[in-house]
Amino acid sequence: MVEKSEIRRRVSQSFKNMDEAVYLRSSAALHKHLKSSELWERAQVIGITVATNQEVATMPLILSALQEGKRVALPAVDKGGHMLHFYFIDDLTDIQTGFAGIKEPRRANEKQVNSDDIDLLIVPGFAFTNDGYRIGYGGGYYDRFLANWNGITCSFVFPFQTNIAFPVEEHDIPVQYLVCEDGLRKC
Repeated sequence: MVEKSEIRRRVSQSFKNMDEAVYLRSSAALHKHLKSSELWERAQVIGITVATNQEVATMPLILSALQEGKRVALPAVDKGGHMLHFYFIDDLTDIQTGFAGIKEPRRANEKQVNSDDIDLLIVPGFAFTNDGYRIGYGGGYYDRFLANWNGITCSFVFPFQTNIAFPVEEHDIPVQYLVCEDGLRKC
């Protein structure tokens, strides 16, 4: 079995090798699959990250959710507590560069989200097993968050990010759905 660091390196290289037009078109196709699902239709509060260039693009989906009148909650890292806290954004001016150069919400106490209010959480990741287990960035922030959260989770995946074998650890928590090029797949 390949080490997680090697899987991260390979997936990262696949993203770097991807033509930008193909990346945007493929991301849009995944968004379309999610947006045509009951998961999206029922969700009023969407938890989502602003993707890096090493993930399926999310900014178009964030804009779409805001235009549809859905509430969008972005995570901010609490380094001291090693936790994620979600905050509502009203528009793109509510986003700033935060921990490790990742885009985060501007933190305002009145905009902090009770995690139980999130209807659908779109979880980022580098690589996924067919059972929904994921390799993230290695900080364990999402696994800690998911350990105390019972809502619906999904992740966007390009073909080179799926069906990868890696050791699953006791604290790893799988997502419930993968949004793939052929549609939504229940894990």
